[in-house]
Amino acid sequence: MAMRELTENKMALFNLGSTLVTSGIGVVTTPIYTRLLSASEYGTVSVFMAWAQILVIFIGLESKGAIGPAKANLPESEQDSFQASILCLILCNAALFLTISLVAAVPISSLVELPVICAPLLVLQALSAALMAFFNARFTFNKNAQANFVVSSVTAVAAAVLSVALIVAAEQEDYRYLGRIVGFIVPSLLTGMILSTIFLARQHGSIKLKYWGLSLSLTIPIMLHGLSSVALSQIGRLGVQYAWGDSLVGIYSIALTVASFIGLLQSSSLNAFLPFMFDDMAGKTSDETKESHFRNYIFLFTALLSAFMFASPEILKLFAPSEYWSAIPVLPLLIVAHYFMFLYSFPANYEFFKMKTRTIGLGTLLAALVCLGLSFAMIPTFGIMGAAMSSAISNLMLFVFHFFVARYAYGDRNYPPRLLFGGLGFTCTITFVCLLLLDAVVARWILVAIFLAISILRVIAKRTIF
Repeated sequence: MAMRELTENKMALFNLGSTLVTSGIGVVTTPIYTRLLSASEYGTVSVFMAWAQILVIFIGLESKGAIGPAKANLPESEQDSFQASILCLILCNAALFLTISLVAAVPISSLVELPVICAPLLVLQALSAALMAFFNARFTFNKNAQANFVVSSVTAVAAAVLSVALIVAAEQEDYRYLGRIVGFIVPSLLTGMILSTIFLARQHGSIKLKYWGLSLSLTIPIMLHGLSSVALSQIGRLGVQYAWGDSLVGIYSIALTVASFIGLLQSSSLNAFLPFMFDDMAGKTSDETKESHFRNYIFLFTALLSAFMFASPEILKLFAPSEYWSAIPVLPLLIVAHYFMFLYSFPANYEFFKMKTRTIGLGTLLAALVCLGLSFAMIPTFGIMGAAMSSAISNLMLFVFHFFVARYAYGDRNYPPRLLFGGLGFTCTITFVCLLLLDAVVARWILVAIFLAISILRVIAKRTIF
């Protein structure tokens, strides 16, 4: 039993490490890109990546989401055949999209407001992301966490190195943005195609079209949630591009990148908390233990987010030169938007626990529509501040929607509302205070020190994170 627990902990660490490395490298290399690219060029790259995130759902068909359910319901002898079949589906779908992108490159570029060459590059980027997601899921459910970590880490490092090299090597400044895009695509696409070739060669003759239908029946509902999630995260960026141009969207994208530190903290800490959460919801712990887990988690996350919020103006200045500093006033709103997503994760994971997933897609779709409407109304007038307000309000509504659905439709009584809404009220207050103190550097950093000290002392006193 001890050996099994050690193995499971090792797997969890490798899988968590792969997420942190791939996400972290993208964040920590931002200061390099902001100094090699102008705000307009950085904006072009950001818009390209936003459209690619949408396209990957149509090309990949969220097939990675079928691997887990198939692992639980199909015989082990069919697993490789099933996975090879849906991999072929991804490749065939990508070939169709690539053909369309080449034939209709001009109208596509006009639609997305990117250079013509970006039309086929969007498909290649989406394909590379779909392949990497597929093999990430395959490695994870085959309990090959080491391979997952190595492939993810090497690919992420190679993408960063190649991007910088191509940007520096660009003879004309007008093509530097292509260095970032191509450098990002090539390592993951090459890795994905090599892994696909090796895997499919071993499964020659085992491709079955019946698995396409099975996969799509599992993933089409997930596609709605995926599209809505991407739309919710990218509407502001695309709205700023359409209303104000590439330069301002580049500035806004830096603010999004700095705020994404909290998103990374939220996703990694949630991965660590979920085993406690599901044990609590399954009744394997006492009510006192359950509330203690939650209170410790929400207290620590709220304190760390508060410290980061007050430090965020200087973090942005460290990340980018002065032409990007006009994004500083939107940072508190973007950070509190991540806090609303943190709160949303509790009722949403209860819905997953109860296998009531239809409302998850519905809630995300409604939030995306709210964000779209607010962005349409606010961005032309308020610019990036309007985009940040739209994001914060729609994420808040997403949390409120799921809180009431989970509590009153599905009977969620796991976590006291006073802790959820107490954290909500406190963080909204902190956001207001931070907006007032943006120019008061000393006062903000005193608050940073206080919140960090509180976090450390509480962990020491409790002798546990959760």
